Amino acid sequence: MKKCPECDYNNNDSALYCESCGSKLPGQEIVCTKCGYRNQPGTGFCGGCGTALNKNQKKTNILAVACIAAAAAVIAATAIAFTVINVYNGSETETETPSPTETATETATETVTEQPTETSSPVQINNTVIVQQDPGAPKPKPYEEQYISSRYDPYSPSLTYKRMSGIKDSWLTDDSTYYTLQSVIIGYDNACESYMNYGDKSIMGYLRSGTTAYNQQTSYKAKHPNLTQYYTNIDVVNSRTDGTYYYVWVTESMDVTENGLSKTTTDHWVYKLENIGGQWYVNDYTADPLYK
Repeated sequence: MKKCPECDYNNNDSALYCESCGSKLPGQEIVCTKCGYRNQPGTGFCGGCGTALNKNQKKTNILAVACIAAAAAVIAATAIAFTVINVYNGSETETETPSPTETATETATETVTEQPTETSSPVQINNTVIVQQDPGAPKPKPYEEQYISSRYDPYSPSLTYKRMSGIKDSWLTDDSTYYTLQSVIIGYDNACESYMNYGDKSIMGYLRSGTTAYNQQTSYKAKHPNLTQYYTNIDVVNSRTDGTYYYVWVTESMDVTENGLSKTTTDHWVYKLENIGGQWYVNDYTADPLYK
């Protein structure tokens, strides 16, 4: 429990403001170094710009890249040394002084020096077997074919997705776009949580006035002024695009409290997003018809 320094009320550990007097609780916010947005404790991505907040992971990734680069340099240097030794040994064999018999034979027949040939057999360097790639080997399938055949596709043409007619002509996005959309959804949900709990208007960075999502979100807040919600799980299942809009399947679990009554809910949504000038907006969201 987190005690309020103003009224001594015991709040939930995740609370940013006192649930009794509304005073700001100290020492729990995570400030984004990129945009300055104040995020809730435990947040993985910034609610203001979607930037990952785990600096330790970034440092670990940098160290891992450095280690891999160093290992590659050692292997390359060893391979060069191995090649030089082979060439040197071959040169010694070719310049060996011939015997008198060999000299006599060479006067009648021209000696043909056999050049060393490359081999595709594995080469062992420092107990590591390096297999040279066969240039005649078949090329891998295009990325799109591998991607579509390996990733779960939540879309079903037999279902009706409200106000999302473009979804029927959409296709799965690549990994890069999928992870970008995942970050956007997490940022939007964090902003939604702050909006419902504290009236924080940062969510308007994801909503445009007049869109279905804007109308739904603001009307829900007006109907439930005393509701608080805390996300316990956000699972971005997959994403598709029709070239203009992006459709994202998300499973969300949260703890909800309203008028003294608490419950845990799990909802399945399909979000419709749009990128305008590099800024992502949530235009619409509807319940996934698969779970109805």
